[in-house]
Amino acid sequence: MKDWEVQAALQELEGFKKPKIELEQYATPAELAGHFVCSAERTYHDLEGKSVLDLGCGAGMLSIGAALMGADSVVGADIDWDALETAKENVQEMELEDVVDFVRLNVVDRDRRHGETDSMVLPSFRCKFDTVILNPPFGANKDRQQKGIDLMFLHTALAMCAPGGAVYSLHKSSTREHIQGVVERWGAKAEPLGEYTWNLAKTYKHQKKQNKDISVDMWRITPRK
Repeated sequence: MKDWEVQAALQELEGFKKPKIELEQYATPAELAGHFVCSAERTYHDLEGKSVLDLGCGAGMLSIGAALMGADSVVGADIDWDALETAKENVQEMELEDVVDFVRLNVVDRDRRHGETDSMVLPSFRCKFDTVILNPPFGANKDRQQKGIDLMFLHTALAMCAPGGAVYSLHKSSTREHIQGVVERWGAKAEPLGEYTWNLAKTYKHQKKQNKDISVDMWRITPRK
């Protein structure tokens, strides 16, 4: 599948129907998602024929992108039932049910304070994945998010990555040096693949602007041999 065809297909997907600010749910733009999965496959061949985990999958944009790039199997994991229902609908629309599946899992165990009791902590998976992809919450809503939540997601992603595999993640460009330093302290190798402009559309009432551009880095992270 050509890159423009992947982006065109992703443009047709449904976003969050009931975005939740406490989960920092913003739809990943199709263009950015397309660059993300195409870079992972064209440059490093980390999707075709691979088992893939999409951590914090939301409405399934990256999960479906990975499937379109030839992944052998994709598991999308998210805490939010509403997002997972939308993701399943998107997969059905794309006729990718044989490749993509979804599970409700808690990545950072943060929701117990909200009364959640039926979610699992992701590392309870018994298998690991060739490639882990994620667009984690950035912790922009400081009064609602745990500090460093993006790194909590990233640490879990590395734990779920099989030996010889790779993690692909998006983070605010302003945190580049911090991300690099933390990942190196974890004993992993962090490689920035590019800086992208994310045109963030107004999603919540408190946002004053209809659109806001933020700079994000795409990272490829691998455990050191």
